[in-house]
Amino acid sequence: MDKIVEIVVNNKIYLSIIVIVLAIIIYTVITRTIDKLLERDKNKNQRLDKKGRTIFRLFNNITKYVIIIITFIIILQIHGVNVNSLVAGLGLVSVIAGLAIQDPLKDMISGMNIISDDYFALGDVVKIDDIEGKVIEIGIRTSKVKDIRNGNVLV
Repeated sequence: MDKIVEIVVNNKIYLSIIVIVLAIIIYTVITRTIDKLLERDKNKNQRLDKKGRTIFRLFNNITKYVIIIITFIIILQIHGVNVNSLVAGLGLVSVIAGLAIQDPLKDMISGMNIISDDYFALGDVVKIDDIEGKVIEIGIRTSKVKDIRNGNVLV
């Protein structure tokens, strides 16, 4: 019972909770700021709005994962884990993973090019071979197109 009380009263738990709350606040502020910027510029250019929403979703996902990783590392450091070796190990693992998953990385780079070069955006109607459809989702690796004729979703 004494150990449970000691754990609950421990300052490390409070610091961990504060770090998590701060991470949530930072993430919320970033996403709301970008959302407000997109809403402000929405009426100026419809094409820019589509591209902006696509880039916002992509940036939103990247921001979320970066904040989660940084928060996790800070919490580990608070609890006495040597994060220097962890960060070095993550660097080594990322190099190995990068070599192992070259094809998906090529797909991701192609997806970034599609988004940045504005080949198409959400809501556009595209024709691929003999299929004509509306773009319903653009991701880093894949894009989803809904066939206009039969409603099938193509990836």
